[in-house]
Amino acid sequence: MSYKEFHITEQPGCHHYYVATTDITGDTQDFFLENSPFDKSQPDLRMHLGPDTTGAIIGESRYKRFSQNCQISLIENDLIYTHSLDNNGVKVTLSKKGYLSPSYAFQTSLHGEMGRFTWKKTHSLGKHATPLGNLKLVNESSDEPLAVFSSDSYSLVPGCVEMCGEFGEEFDQLALLTGVSVREKQRRSQSRQMRHGRDYAYTSGFGLGMGMGAGGGGGGC
Repeated sequence: MSYKEFHITEQPGCHHYYVATTDITGDTQDFFLENSPFDKSQPDLRMHLGPDTTGAIIGESRYKRFSQNCQISLIENDLIYTHSLDNNGVKVTLSKKGYLSPSYAFQTSLHGEMGRFTWKKTHSLGKHATPLGNLKLVNESSDEPLAVFSSDSYSLVPGCVEMCGEFGEEFDQLALLTGVSVREKQRRSQSRQMRHGRDYAYTSGFGLGMGMGAGGGGGGC
């Protein structure tokens, strides 16, 4: 059973994302992910508190040029903090694990201890059996699943991120932002390939269509 769920929907006519959050206690919260795929002077993704762009910016993702990596930041009081012992905000690098690898990893603190966490493909977890496959976030030291990103039907970003336990608000937001960053990179790759008339497949290692079976269908956390 998931402790918290982030339900992600795409805004009509654009690729901004609205996130409705519910947890096991019934508490709700809204986030808005502002997407800037063409303006390189802006972060690729900005995470706002609330249902639209009028809310405070609490996180951002910047895709590095000529690299598959992303710079992920959580923001407090309009300042971006580097990772500190008091856990007062984070700034991490989301790194692709090899050119053909389907996995992205980052390092951060969980329950007071530094660890390495990886988003990778799953065939057994997730709410939907989709040919695009689902993702799971695991602790590399134990391979324990901490979150599951289920995509809706043939979509990439729209779907649901389920947190498999109570990890704290900061880690939950980091899981959401890193997971959407991975999926949005795939969506942009797909869009470029389709504009150039290429096959419906990824070069980033996840694979679609003939390159991958239907993932998910095994439930959530």
